[in-house]
Amino acid sequence: MSNLEQFKRYLAANNIVLEEGSSEDTDFLSMDNKMPSGPTVTVVIMFDRDDDQVAIFSVNYVSVDDPLKRKACLEKVNELNTHYSHNKFILNHQDDKSSPLNGVNSLQLM
Repeated sequence: MSNLEQFKRYLAANNIVLEEGSSEDTDFLSMDNKMPSGPTVTVVIMFDRDDDQVAIFSVNYVSVDDPLKRKACLEKVNELNTHYSHNKFILNHQDDKSSPLNGVNSLQLM
């Protein structure tokens, strides 16, 4: 049984509903979660079709409009990226901080 199927069984057993989608070489599950501080965070769990990688992305949990704060945020992103080897933080062109977490080599979910 694939990692995706195992994970979907886990979700069903725990009454957790996520949206499903796919692209050319990836299947994914996603959900939006409204945070008490305001933003709506999107979590995307991607499963490659070779069943040897799972990637988890959390996006839209920070928005930076002020140029001075953006500079400080970029400095913090660079600092975080030098201290964490498996977690990389990015600030995309829309100024949303993202945090992809990658697992490789047939990550067993159950």
